[in-house]
Amino acid sequence: RTVFMKADTVIIGKIHKHQHLNVLSQGEVSVLTEGGGLERLRGPLTMSSLAGTKRAVYAHTDVVWTTIHLTDKTDLAEIEEEIIAKNFQEYELFIEQQKLLEVRT
Repeated sequence: RTVFMKADTVIIGKIHKHQHLNVLSQGEVSVLTEGGGLERLRGPLTMSSLAGTKRAVYAHTDVVWTTIHLTDKTDLAEIEEEIIAKNFQEYELFIEQQKLLEVRT
């Protein structure tokens, strides 16, 4: 998914269930995460996000940001159900379910 952010915009990201790639194609942002503190990033830049990360992003300039998720789904609602947790409680439940599946295999 690619988003365009106008300068002086703040976006609060969603909680992603899986590790994924991010591409900051253009622009400059400040990014705040619960685990990594505040970082200032300038594109072009490719980075990896750990599962469970939620970010707040402030665009200093116009920005193009893409998140890349592995899925075979094409319906947006199905994709969001697969990759996004609605809150941290749902994310923790997802992680516990994944651990149970790993034990069974």
